[in-house]
Amino acid sequence: NPFTEFDSIDESIHGCKASQALKVLEGTIFCSEFLPFSLGIYPSHRHFSTNETYADLERILKPKTGLAKSLYQASLYDNVWAIGMAINETLKTFTVDEVKNYKHSTNENKKLLNALYDNLLGVYLQGVSGRYYYNKTTGARQSDSYVGIWDSKKTLIKIGYFDAKESNLTITQSPAVIWKSKGGTTPLDSEIEHVVRRRISKTS
Repeated sequence: NPFTEFDSIDESIHGCKASQALKVLEGTIFCSEFLPFSLGIYPSHRHFSTNETYADLERILKPKTGLAKSLYQASLYDNVWAIGMAINETLKTFTVDEVKNYKHSTNENKKLLNALYDNLLGVYLQGVSGRYYYNKTTGARQSDSYVGIWDSKKTLIKIGYFDAKESNLTITQSPAVIWKSKGGTTPLDSEIEHVVRRRISKTS
């Protein structure tokens, strides 16, 4: 829970109470690839092959800390699958012995290594951490980022997500939810007619 640290706020040290700090954060819109854990979204992603969710796998992953659970466990599980899929694809071009006995220092052309890397960048799977794929230019793992609103009750309301692959932001909640979090109301979609009254001088 991202609000855990606020419970330890000491007014004599920080100059405010935890409730006051949380009130300031109320309505803050937060976007991060780490929000799935905070919002409890991980359990909803089913693995394309095993049909298991992250919640199903917690019994074998056994995260030691909340941080490990939120940042690493689900992605590491999917990462092993991604590497395995890349190796299987590489074995369509190279033999098992070539892969097993590969030595980077003696392979001048690096054909096998390059093939493995290209195949890894080509991996796309639906995993327990969500969609799993790589940026083909940088080689970095890409993650969809979720958007949520914090409130003073220590909860996060999911309002949308950013699709990194398509570079597209999708809002799943109505505008009223966002406006309410800011203490306002949704503006009307139609124009409001304003009647302007002007006083006419008798001398004119």
